Amino acid sequence: MNGSCSIRDVGMGDACALASLHEKSFFDHWSTETFQALLTRPYVKAYGGTVGTGFDLQGFVLIQIIADEAEILTFCVAPDVRRRRMGGALLSVAERGAALLGVSRVFLEVGEENKAARGLYDQQGYVVVGRRSAYYRSPGQQQAGTDALVMRKALPERSPSGN
Repeated sequence: MNGSCSIRDVGMGDACALASLHEKSFFDHWSTETFQALLTRPYVKAYGGTVGTGFDLQGFVLIQIIADEAEILTFCVAPDVRRRRMGGALLSVAERGAALLGVSRVFLEVGEENKAARGLYDQQGYVVVGRRSAYYRSPGQQQAGTDALVMRKALPERSPSGN
């Protein structure tokens, strides 16, 4: 299998695939209907990726853009293709697209115990700016238990012409 990543815009027709990937990555996963609702919003952008020569989505990022800020709503890469640079490629494409729309800062939340994701976000230039106590529910728990770290990245100014 070729190790290169291919990233593309995703839309309503991909909602089922996004839900399936999300279920493989998160205990509190989102439904197809949730993705459909998000993808109808003009301020939500979605990008999906594949590794090698496959056509099925193996990762995606949803980003919500409001004024000059953006929030990564959800982001995941299929377990069997992790550590193949797709995560960084997806984040970079989402950040570039947001910057072209005038975004100066991107925020995200990550479970404090998710060391792999935190390592990726650190490499991509995100810094911890806050904490949400007992934000995420863990398997077998009826109430939240894991803290979420709020991370931020400042984006370089970009003009629509790419300068």
